[in-house]
Amino acid sequence: MTRFTTDPLLGIARIVTIALMGLMVFLAAVCTLAIPVVLFNDDAIRVNIDGVSQHPEAGTFYLVALLLAAVIALLVMLFVFFRHLKRIIESVAIGDPFVPENARRLTAMAWLMLAIQLALIPIVAMGLEIGNRLGEVDAEGYGGLDLSGIVMVIVLFILARVFRTGAAMREDLEGTV
Repeated sequence: MTRFTTDPLLGIARIVTIALMGLMVFLAAVCTLAIPVVLFNDDAIRVNIDGVSQHPEAGTFYLVALLLAAVIALLVMLFVFFRHLKRIIESVAIGDPFVPENARRLTAMAWLMLAIQLALIPIVAMGLEIGNRLGEVDAEGYGGLDLSGIVMVIVLFILARVFRTGAAMREDLEGTV
């Protein structure tokens, strides 16, 4: 019997994680389908855009397609992040969290979160450029790294070390018994 049934927090965490993984797949599919629409229907889009102060030039649509591709890469990284989290949650549910694999998962999650933080820099820049080309965004005051994301990277690396140490201590204890 797993702890999902006795610990509602684990059950909720598992459901939320699975839902977020599904959301990442759905959003990646939408972005993937949007790329050819943006690239091959630019005239129709240009005619039907209302409420923008400037109509986009052709190069803007290539930038939008590039932005969508970058968002897909970001969504893939987030999917893998949540898959690692789900596997950690499952190991906690069976009562065996301090295993070397969880330390590796936490390390991978830390590297993924760092990559996500770095990927957000060009994604935000492209979004701002598209907004500027449409006359809709004033880029003043935007940009910079997300401090909470950087803190999360540090915490994940520290947790990975804690899990690695816990797994080693457990192996040592099992060896002495």
